[in-house]
Amino acid sequence: MHWFLVIYLFALFVIFSNNSLFSRAFMFKGKQLPGHLITAFAFALVLYFTYDYIHPDDDHQKESMILFNPPNKGLGMDLIKDKTNEDWVIVPPKVEVKPVEEPPSFTPLPIQCAADFTMDTACCGQPPAVVPFENTCGEDKPFCNGYIAFEKWGTCGEERLPMPKKTTKKKTAFDGGNKDTEFDPYLLSCKPVSELKQGNEFSIIGRFGKYIIWNVHDKTSLLSQEKIKIQEAGYMLLNDSDVPSLDANSFDGYDLQKCIIPLVDNYKNYMMEPFQREESSAVFFPSSEKFSSTLNSSKIVNFQNKSLFDEYGSNSELLGYNIFMILIDPNY
Repeated sequence: MHWFLVIYLFALFVIFSNNSLFSRAFMFKGKQLPGHLITAFAFALVLYFTYDYIHPDDDHQKESMILFNPPNKGLGMDLIKDKTNEDWVIVPPKVEVKPVEEPPSFTPLPIQCAADFTMDTACCGQPPAVVPFENTCGEDKPFCNGYIAFEKWGTCGEERLPMPKKTTKKKTAFDGGNKDTEFDPYLLSCKPVSELKQGNEFSIIGRFGKYIIWNVHDKTSLLSQEKIKIQEAGYMLLNDSDVPSLDANSFDGYDLQKCIIPLVDNYKNYMMEPFQREESSAVFFPSSEKFSSTLNSSKIVNFQNKSLFDEYGSNSELLGYNIFMILIDPNY
């Protein structure tokens, strides 16, 4: 409550009530006007002109400030008058909202690959090194082609590219002649690979020429079941004439001790799960009618004129060995 205003009104009422001076001063057609009307009018007139000074409320202060100090340009504000209630309103400056620009699009760089999609070891017949995720092909282009260890990265593609074409090499005196001959750089090399992963192991662990080394890593399955897996994967048994004979130390020109046995030992020692690893390895050369094998030896120690899958009905007869088979890749 504004006590000063109450006192002021009280004083005005005392001054103007029953004051004959005001009624005497105002005459109309020679007649004196009613005194209570004259004093009431004087009271209202004085109060109207002095009220803002006696009772300066907040609204009047704002209006006075705006009226007498309009150019508040330094505050970044604009002053407008509300047409509905005659009050001045402070409005913040307009802010221009710029549309959000989309970031520029960049063409993704091709993957420098060394492994196929879902694989974690090197592809393309290279040594079975562990390949990091950033050098593994994606699902859209799952096949890595052309990778050569320590020389160049491969490129990812939607399909597996064929092996390099044969090149022509000039025979020298060391070759026994001077005729041109064709040779395949992969034909004379024995390479460890990691292909066709099933569970914790790979089914194909080596390649040489048109042949692969098949890893029989499910020791609980029958050999007849393993034969079905081989057929479903698209690989073939050897021809009967290609099965190496007893005491042979090579297979189709490939030295057992220099090519096949090192590939088997490399997988056994560095890639095979320790709990599945056996001390001895058996390498079989099966056809549909015969087979031969070597047991950690540089030569063939067993030859049979019967089917491997008939001779050994189950793997229970081969427990204690890491079992591998030499098969043909028909896509070579």
